[in-house]
Amino acid sequence: MKTKTLIATLWICMLQFASAQTSAPLSDWLRWGIEKNPKLSAAREEVQAARARGAMLRSEFNPKISLNGYISSGDMPMLFQSEAMPFNYSWQQGDSMSTANVTLMFPVLNFGRDTAARKASQADTAAAGERLRTTELDVEVAVALRFAESAAQLEIVRAYEASVANAEEVARISEEMFKVGKVPEAFVFRANADLAAARRELAMERAKLEAVTARLLSSAARDLGEEALPGDWDLEMAAPPSLAEAVERATALRPELAEMRTARLALLNRADLAGRGLLPKVSFMAMGDANWMDGGEEESGSRIGLVMSIPVADGGERRSIAKELRSMANRMEADYQSMVLEVRAEVSEAWAMWNASDAVLAAARAEVSASEEAYRVALLRYTEGKSILAELTDARAQVASARRSAAEAVAYKRMAWAQLRRAIGMRLTPQS
Repeated sequence: MKTKTLIATLWICMLQFASAQTSAPLSDWLRWGIEKNPKLSAAREEVQAARARGAMLRSEFNPKISLNGYISSGDMPMLFQSEAMPFNYSWQQGDSMSTANVTLMFPVLNFGRDTAARKASQADTAAAGERLRTTELDVEVAVALRFAESAAQLEIVRAYEASVANAEEVARISEEMFKVGKVPEAFVFRANADLAAARRELAMERAKLEAVTARLLSSAARDLGEEALPGDWDLEMAAPPSLAEAVERATALRPELAEMRTARLALLNRADLAGRGLLPKVSFMAMGDANWMDGGEEESGSRIGLVMSIPVADGGERRSIAKELRSMANRMEADYQSMVLEVRAEVSEAWAMWNASDAVLAAARAEVSASEEAYRVALLRYTEGKSILAELTDARAQVASARRSAAEAVAYKRMAWAQLRRAIGMRLTPQS
């Protein structure tokens, strides 16, 4: 009796927990994943880092202002002033001296270095943006697949709950038929054993539901217990009309391919930048000094001009850097062509699954309809004493199996659609 009371208490608690759980449609789960998944936070920070690297690369060609100060004391002239005239050196007979200096430098002619740096930084940032798009696709498809799996398992649990109800009905009918002498007592025991088996199967399916729902929560970066059950699949499952069009879209849209294209462009621009380092550079320069010496004397002045820098020899460093970068770009082109082939194969595989999904679903639904009718007939024959219990229990199990197959067929179609969208490189949710 205590054991039965404990089981009843646990059963009530389980029902209360299930009723406390709420559900949400797929669009909400996708939104949570995009907003909160830490992988996306890391990818967004990588975009910011790429922008910062680009700004650092371009900073060489921006105006630069420096403020310098000098304080000295000794018995020789101060040689690092920019404005002290030669005849003023005679004033510095061991006196202490201080100088403030402001310098402005601005590149005015760099033979295309600034353009190469700008293009390289833009390509780097674009590549980081494509990596962010790749992560967004991965997060969305992970949420969608987990949602489809969890929704299917929820339907399977409901199917096994109905199976338990059927087994309870059979056990009740068998008990009544035994009391009036229509069936032997062994049928009652067999019906109760079948009921116990149905309850065991239901408990196992509920455990699976809890597990797959936990994975769904994890993919959407949700805490356990928050919106713990999947709701409606509220996305229209549209796909390209043909495999050829799907492959064409994938070649244009896949962010992994776009990332490789922009990364290769960044390498070529960096190689161009390194090669142009051997060319002259002309900068505008302006300086201003203010000098203070012992005795209260003060002197100040300014000067403007142009500075030309001509690299003479660097030991081959710039040429080697440019050659390495071009080789890396050539290798990336080969990798790109390999990835194009891989993308085509992924699209073809996903298209095959999607193309078969309607037939799979139709067959599963037909199986459910036929098995339910078979169970109805078997139950009628059993109650009229025209069949044995084994026929009825087999029909009940077949109904549960068919309903499981139907839930899995729905999940198959949903997962095929999500995987096809991912293979093409299209977001699951419409983007403004």
